[in-house]
Amino acid sequence: MPGSDLTFSTMLVSVGILLVASGGAAVSLRRSLATLAARLLGRRPVPIAQVVHDGPLRIDGTVTAGVEGTLIAPCSGEAVVWFRLRLRNLAASAGGEAGGPIMITIADEQCGTPFQVEDGSGAHAEIMTSGAQVMTKAVGFRELPLGAHERVRLFLEGKGNETWIAEAYEEECLRPGDRVSVAGPARRDPMGPEPIPYRDVPASRLIVEAIPGQELVVATPEAVRRALGGVYRGGRIAVVVGIAMIAAGLVGRWVMAA
Repeated sequence: MPGSDLTFSTMLVSVGILLVASGGAAVSLRRSLATLAARLLGRRPVPIAQVVHDGPLRIDGTVTAGVEGTLIAPCSGEAVVWFRLRLRNLAASAGGEAGGPIMITIADEQCGTPFQVEDGSGAHAEIMTSGAQVMTKAVGFRELPLGAHERVRLFLEGKGNETWIAEAYEEECLRPGDRVSVAGPARRDPMGPEPIPYRDVPASRLIVEAIPGQELVVATPEAVRRALGGVYRGGRIAVVVGIAMIAAGLVGRWVMAA
């Protein structure tokens, strides 16, 4: 019927616009990730014990829990220091040999707690996750483990998000024991005098955190390599499929009007 055909054409255009927008955002994200990765790997790592002055640096080491402990990741239930949760629904199928389902992100939230990085130099750095760009391996879940639905619901409701049921879930985690590279602005924070033989010297802790105009990047080695490829390919596919759907919808509306 003409009315239903027009509605279908309008739906094609709407979904196509959504795919183009989300795909374009993914491509932009890839470029941003590439810039961050280049900045991260462009500096020579410095032993934490040798850091004396404030300023930008890169350190490589192992994640350990900070004084505030760990968090519970919503999907996996693991003890982590940072996690990111994405909810996705199926929007369309790309088709073709290299094609696959096109997923639309309907929720994207993260949470972290301060943690420490140790590099074997005899000192550690405290990493503040607020405002940090964290890059880790993403794990997908089609079916959530027992108890995960409630954790997901509570976390997203706490973030003001009413949507917590999806066709697919994706979780990124940073765990104690993970190897990471950290690049960002650092400062020495005095902790008070620490007695040593013959004199007192000020003790300090090394804090690395994002500040206005200077980003903090925390990345596992494998995440940097993977981030530069998959996000870009998925984004390009979404843009192409979206443009095709918009064109099909507009042609359908033109035929109906003729």
